[in-house]
Amino acid sequence: MFTTKNLFFVESNGEEPVCPVCGARLKYRDQVSRIMRGYNGKKAHVMIERRKCQNPDCKKLHRCLPSQLTRFKHFLTEIIENAVDGIIIPEDPDDPTAELEGTTIESPSLRTAARWKAWVEFNAPNINGYLKE
Repeated sequence: MFTTKNLFFVESNGEEPVCPVCGARLKYRDQVSRIMRGYNGKKAHVMIERRKCQNPDCKKLHRCLPSQLTRFKHFLTEIIENAVDGIIIPEDPDDPTAELEGTTIESPSLRTAARWKAWVEFNAPNINGYLKE
């Protein structure tokens, strides 16, 4: 259970979103809570809008994510980028000094950062294709 002090709503940029599948108009449906992990191990719950495609042949449901969040990831996009670029040094969960010092995990684990790097490498041709268009 989370408290309302950690809950905030994500506002849209004012543009009317369209369905990425068919291009039809999206209609507001509801909001869902999502965990967002930030720096220094801080967690917040954000409310994400869900919209439904108005095309009778499509009718897909889409979440309107802010730029701070990446699909299927809980960490801020900036943290993921910095971990992949090597700016943030991931924490080793097997490091015995971390337990002795009683520190909280402030960055993603080594395994998480390795998965992100593999994900970026796998999707690089796709990403570069979108950027060149």
